[in-house]
Amino acid sequence: MPAKPLSSEQLEDAARLDRIFLARKEADPSLTQEALAHACGWKTQGSVNQYLKGKIPLNLPAILKFAHALGVQPHDISPSLAGMLGAGEDSRAGKKATLQKIVDSFSVKPVEGEFIQIRRVRLKLSAGITGFVTDEVLDDTRPITYRKEWFIAHGYTAEKLIAVDVGGKSMWPTIDDGDTAIVNTADTKLRSGKIYAVNFNGEAVIKTLVRQNGMWFLASDNPDKRTYPNQICSDGSCIIVGRVVQAIKEF
Repeated sequence: MPAKPLSSEQLEDAARLDRIFLARKEADPSLTQEALAHACGWKTQGSVNQYLKGKIPLNLPAILKFAHALGVQPHDISPSLAGMLGAGEDSRAGKKATLQKIVDSFSVKPVEGEFIQIRRVRLKLSAGITGFVTDEVLDDTRPITYRKEWFIAHGYTAEKLIAVDVGGKSMWPTIDDGDTAIVNTADTKLRSGKIYAVNFNGEAVIKTLVRQNGMWFLASDNPDKRTYPNQICSDGSCIIVGRVVQAIKEF
């Protein structure tokens, strides 16, 4: 028998998931469907492709896995399925117990041995001084967790990753006001075309580094170059904090 067509609501869920995946992939080209499948604990990318393209309907365990792997909340993918997490009294004890088991398995809280939380911080910088101090942002409503396999696949060390909130429109449309940048402080090697967190004269900025005529420049992705002109990145005034490895969009 042919597969039952998805409802309009299920197709909308798939479209939201696909948009989130494409936004993550734009920020981190190494995020393939295969890598996403690995982060979700699946052996192949076949299921990922079918979920993204609306071939099979999403379910609660699937959106929880995708939410963790992509750094979003379940309701960003499927408001209706995520609503089950906040359901009130349920007379069907079996269903309630099953739902609780799912929630316990894929809670937004990091689970030792499975999920690792990235610290959300504010950077404290001084002009001309290498190094930085961070103030941790204690915000339990927006935890950023990834599966341990994600760190292994990319060669990241959890202690070297920080999450910083982005303000302003200079990096739009790549990174927008209110988005969160994941910064790998272990990666400070300059590569043209990559995005970095930079100590620019004592100010924390997120910019694309470009090499032109033997010089390094801080470039904004915003096409309005009158408002956001390139700035020379020279020793002393421009100190690399780390490379931005992923941007979490504020949907």
